[in-house]
Amino acid sequence: MVSVGSCFGSYYWGGNMIQDTSLFAYNEVLKNLGERQLLVYNALKNLGEADNLSIAKYLNLPINTITPRIFELRDKKMVGVSKKDISPITKRKVIFWKIVEGSR
Repeated sequence: MVSVGSCFGSYYWGGNMIQDTSLFAYNEVLKNLGERQLLVYNALKNLGEADNLSIAKYLNLPINTITPRIFELRDKKMVGVSKKDISPITKRKVIFWKIVEGSR
């Protein structure tokens, strides 16, 4: 569990002020996700939206380790379709994913 100093329900973490409810939600994500799921979730959170290959390149992992994690996160309603568009890498039509609003 992540612990940081607080004052009146707000926390400073990584230079950002966050609410205690956000910290609780983040800790719930940590408890309910496997290591690779969390890695993919955080990558997608940092990227904003991305296709599987872009996530794989960002994490320097093979795409066959990303695709199953995306589907697991989608089943948990934490990741959803952002759009279907042309991949900047393959130049083929792919699904771009995003973090679902309010997901943990």
